[in-house]
Amino acid sequence: MSIWPVIVRELQSQARQPLTYWLRVLGGISVAAAFGVALWKVSHLRNQFTAGGAPHSYLTFGTALFGKLNLFIFLVIWIFVPLSTADAISRERREGTLALLYLTKLRSWGIVAGKASVHVLRALSLFLTVAPWLMLPLLFGGVGVKDVGLALMINFAALLLALAAELLASTVPRDWLKSVILAQLFALILFVRMLYVHEDVLKHAIISGTAPAPANAWMAPMAMTFQHLRGFQAGMLRRMVHLIEITTNSSISVSHQWGFPRSSLETHWQVFWSNLTPGGHQAWSQGVAGMIVRSAFVLLIALAIAAWRVQNSWRDAPPQLAVEGWKRRFFHHAFASTRFGRIWPVH
Repeated sequence: MSIWPVIVRELQSQARQPLTYWLRVLGGISVAAAFGVALWKVSHLRNQFTAGGAPHSYLTFGTALFGKLNLFIFLVIWIFVPLSTADAISRERREGTLALLYLTKLRSWGIVAGKASVHVLRALSLFLTVAPWLMLPLLFGGVGVKDVGLALMINFAALLLALAAELLASTVPRDWLKSVILAQLFALILFVRMLYVHEDVLKHAIISGTAPAPANAWMAPMAMTFQHLRGFQAGMLRRMVHLIEITTNSSISVSHQWGFPRSSLETHWQVFWSNLTPGGHQAWSQGVAGMIVRSAFVLLIALAIAAWRVQNSWRDAPPQLAVEGWKRRFFHHAFASTRFGRIWPVH
């Protein structure tokens, strides 16, 4: 119970921060942007169908809206959660209040846990602001409950990893800008790793849950699902975009057969659901649940590293003489003033 005063203090402090309210506003803006992008995508897709061959508008809008909402929620988590909580511990060090907390019965783990709990609560408030909108595409159709459940699980795993990134970054520098830059760097590393882990989960689901191909099939279901998983993307950046589309199901296109458009739409998840057996569906869901467990484990490791960093850096150690000499020599405002003064004399 010794961390409870820290939690109360941090709650009162964060309640006065304008960013606490702006986060929910940004969540609403992202939902509105997803609606606009979905409407534009639907109008663009309708032009690719022949007269009378287009699917129902409500089903098309529901499928497009789900993908765009999931994409915007996924990106909002990775961008704004590290940005909003990157100054959790570095602010205490910068203002000199971290040493005052050690005058109480608190230790490093209690300080980090108390401050992290409040920022977890604020990140959850952002998640709960935007996540219920994923239920709206169910009313339009074209999306199942299993799609919504899978999207919520993936976004929750991303939320845990984003919190781990900001905790690690907050214990290294003192400056707010450096903390934010370092948090985004750690978040980028975990973001890329999460995409590749989800790709491995899908590979396992495809291998273990693909039905045998009929004798008259022109393409085996396993080959078709692997084609959607790998795509035809060349280059690292395009491959990353393809992995984001698979993870968020944000890509919707006209289904083709033998090069001719059909009167239906398809997404990556629809192809996976239709070509995988129930065992494959279960392997996919269990793999994503395992991602949540691993993300929680990464968050616990980040808490332990943050506590270790706070324990070893809460006292201001004197700078090394060699480092200070290099700083004065190369980063002082009068660097090489004698030499450059001959070229640009100062009057």
